[in-house]
Amino acid sequence: MRSRKFLFPGLGFLAVCLALGLLAWRSLPPCPAHQGRLLDQWALDLLSPDPPTRERAAAAVKTLGTNGVPRLITLLEARDTPWKKYGWNYGLKLPLPIRRRVLGRFAPPGASTRRLAAAQALALLGAEARAAAPALARALEDPVMEVHWQAVAALGSIGSDAVPETVRSLQSTNAVVRRGAAHALGRIQAGWDPALPALLEALDDNDPQVRAAAADSLAALARSGSRVQARLVEVLEHGHGAGQEAAAKVVAGIEQGLRGAIPALRKLAREGAPAPRRQAIETLGVLRAADPESVALFSRGLEDPDPQIRLASVKALAQVSARAGPPVEKLAALLSDPSAEIRQWTALTLGRMGPGARPATARLESALQDEAEPVRTAAREALDKIQSRPPE
Repeated sequence: MRSRKFLFPGLGFLAVCLALGLLAWRSLPPCPAHQGRLLDQWALDLLSPDPPTRERAAAAVKTLGTNGVPRLITLLEARDTPWKKYGWNYGLKLPLPIRRRVLGRFAPPGASTRRLAAAQALALLGAEARAAAPALARALEDPVMEVHWQAVAALGSIGSDAVPETVRSLQSTNAVVRRGAAHALGRIQAGWDPALPALLEALDDNDPQVRAAAADSLAALARSGSRVQARLVEVLEHGHGAGQEAAAKVVAGIEQGLRGAIPALRKLAREGAPAPRRQAIETLGVLRAADPESVALFSRGLEDPDPQIRLASVKALAQVSARAGPPVEKLAALLSDPSAEIRQWTALTLGRMGPGARPATARLESALQDEAEPVRTAAREALDKIQSRPPE
């Protein structure tokens, strides 16, 4: 009697589970096929080490086009369960027509591999995979980094239709997701304008890798858009802290395209916090800003109490030494700096000046006895360059 008491509720629970399973099974998209092979198999072939196999798989995925996107979304969200492994192994033994109907409702085992194959297939489809943008944005959270990066590539290849979902991912609490979203936006060739405010905001992210990813993407976009350049100048002028530093790095990455940012960079080099000041000086050097105001900034930086700013100033003078007259005596004084790196770069910079650095000869000769071998080598090379030809 006692066993019967639990029999009917147990059977009822089992019936409910079977009904839910049947509904889920019927709701799954069927698996398209091409040349007698399921899309799942073609997608997995994209991961083959054999180039011809990958080429045939790519052609098959493109032929199926948008018809394959629902199934690829299912694969992208695949998770393994024990009964799936058993069912798939059994289904592979069935004739093709039945196999298509049965296995088309289930993803094969090896969930992470399937997710990777699906993301790669969606990347191949480009804009045709626009319906997969939400699933790809969720895939940025995938614990398998290969899947994460392939989702980044797929979002970028979809283009403007992926921008809204990708921008939302930039607001994630997960720094890895934010970094991936920032990288994906930089891959979009057109229609990226709605992403610009979010990328600029990401320059101030509390995670340095997210800031770097946003800076890389903005640099890529700025090469083809004056609007990006203008907004970067605004960040340099009115931003603060990490955002200004990241914006200066973007400017350095696109060099001549942003020479209009030089006034804002000079202001930041004078008035900013230490890290943005250092980055602004480095960027002015990369832009080879040899005008008197910039060279005066570099000269003042040689006496800054922050060693990173002194180093940035020496490097900047090295960039402009052929076009400007760096302050030789003030520069040569840094051959006695506590930092060996600064002493080395000072010797290198004096060497680039050639005969114009003759007033520093005595200090360079003393540097031949420096305790750091790189400094001794740089001093020796500088003396050779200074003495190799008569002063003009």
